[in-house]
Amino acid sequence: MTEPDWNTVAYDLLKYGAANIEPHHAVSALRAAYALGQCQATEWRPIAEAPRDEHLPWEERTVVLIYAAARDDLPAFQTTGKYHDDAGWCVDELRHATHYQPLPPAPETKE
Repeated sequence: MTEPDWNTVAYDLLKYGAANIEPHHAVSALRAAYALGQCQATEWRPIAEAPRDEHLPWEERTVVLIYAAARDDLPAFQTTGKYHDDAGWCVDELRHATHYQPLPPAPETKE
């Protein structure tokens, strides 16, 4: 059995199935892609620098990897998300996003 192309899996999850899956599944696929060298991690950047794309319709906004720091005995975590006009970079009711990373580029497809 060959190892799946985790970069393709992560991209497909985020582009086509993000509304239908738990965000941690997409994050797991991204981590696997990084570990296998199929995509390269970038530096964490302050969330204030993340693309908001407020001028675009919701479905066209940029999906990024978001980091939320630990708070009140809750662990830090990573998830994917888009900027929301009303909620901002809200990841849950108790923690706030502090950093982000752009997602890797889409995989090359052979047609």
